[in-house]
Amino acid sequence: MQDVAELNNIKNPDRIKVGDKIFIPGARQQLTVRISQNDSEAASPGIAMTKGLFIWPVKGPVISQFGINNGFKNDGIFIAVPAGSTVVASYDGQVVFSSDLKGYGKTIIIQHRDKYATVYANNTTNLANKGAAVKTGQVIATSGGAGEGNRIPHLHFQIREHNQARNPLFYLP
Repeated sequence: MQDVAELNNIKNPDRIKVGDKIFIPGARQQLTVRISQNDSEAASPGIAMTKGLFIWPVKGPVISQFGINNGFKNDGIFIAVPAGSTVVASYDGQVVFSSDLKGYGKTIIIQHRDKYATVYANNTTNLANKGAAVKTGQVIATSGGAGEGNRIPHLHFQIREHNQARNPLFYLP
């Protein structure tokens, strides 16, 4: 339920309407689902959101959502920023990667003291080196590259839990 909610940006299952298309991980074909009109059926489990666990790494509008967009899966969000914008660490941690990463350009990955890691990709300059301890809000990069197939300068931001991509909008304030 949590994975389906995050992939489809469903924050409240009560707002799903007849005709909405929902991506189901691992599904091999498109199916029509029977809609129950029986109010006595068990309620669906809640969707976990930990708003405010992380801070925004940059200020700007989200221009590409987490999940399925135009038939492609996005493991993070794209946040539009002017070229050269500063990128800050979303949470205390240690830089475990600071280099070029195929398909992502200049990338920084921070491992946090718990089960989470954050990814900051499409940077123009990485300022934090591998092994560095960083604090929440500390400048770690400059961003604003357009990236592959995108003309708008942006930061590609991911939150990973046990190395599984999670929807950042479920964790940001």
